[in-house]
Amino acid sequence: MSSSVLVTWTAAMVLAGGVWQSGQPASPPKIKPPPVPKKHPAVEPGDKPVTPDTAKPPPRTPEAQDAANDSPVAFPHPLITEVLYAVPTGETADANRDGTRHAAGDEFVELMNPHDRPIQLRGYTLTDRNPPKKGQLKFTFPAMELPPGGVVVVFNGCEQGWGKGEQGETIVGDSARAPKAANPNFHGAFVLTMKVVSSRTSWSNSGDYVLLSDSAGNPVHCVHWGEFAEPVPAATVVEKAPIASKASVQRTSVGGPFTSHSDLKAPKFGATKAETEEAAPSAAEPPALETGVAFSPGWFSVSGKK
Repeated sequence: MSSSVLVTWTAAMVLAGGVWQSGQPASPPKIKPPPVPKKHPAVEPGDKPVTPDTAKPPPRTPEAQDAANDSPVAFPHPLITEVLYAVPTGETADANRDGTRHAAGDEFVELMNPHDRPIQLRGYTLTDRNPPKKGQLKFTFPAMELPPGGVVVVFNGCEQGWGKGEQGETIVGDSARAPKAANPNFHGAFVLTMKVVSSRTSWSNSGDYVLLSDSAGNPVHCVHWGEFAEPVPAATVVEKAPIASKASVQRTSVGGPFTSHSDLKAPKFGATKAETEEAAPSAAEPPALETGVAFSPGWFSVSGKK
């Protein structure tokens, strides 16, 4: 066979549609792999600035709302129940019981878990109307689980001690660590401190707000009072509290409005949650006790719900 015939015969045996006529497979064509989507950046809890333009969570549906107590916030969010933004004058205004009244340090905000399941507070943030790094009051919760009906109180903490000489002195938490246990000095609430270092970093008595945001920076619950130039954040739940210069403002019930605490029926300062519940004739009726002090952080009875 001549060389030209051999070449022609060999070419006829070559690939037709990717397969040798002789049955030998050809090398598969190279396929470019699909692009790998970029990974979403991690959200550092509490680091995302909260502004009125921040996207809020989707609206609650009737199915998502707690039918049992008509909570304004859906699971798994906590509910703001009390705020002391204007500390009264005199030593009787020593809200954190360290022996000294402080106009900023004794301020506090109280939250509760209105749901029938535990909730995780890690990364939730409390802020006021001041912008970041310009006097903003800000606190980010550490990892801590709040049981159903549980209450947590966060103090401003400027120049404050904690129940000196009392059992609850050593179990106060902060943004780095959760409280070791419920605090007997505050009706069994879990107590934390913001550890504010300047007395100027505090809520304004004449007009301000407490904004609760989740770990992604979404505004969940805003309680505001008085007048101020900044817009009220577009949180999922927005409520207005009255001006109160001689008392804290507290919810009348889980789903009720805010009112001056001096207008509420509350247990005497120092009464335990068990004593409060024992005094109530039934879970559907609030305890018929004398009017309490102007504020009692940690006390909030779901039996008073409407």
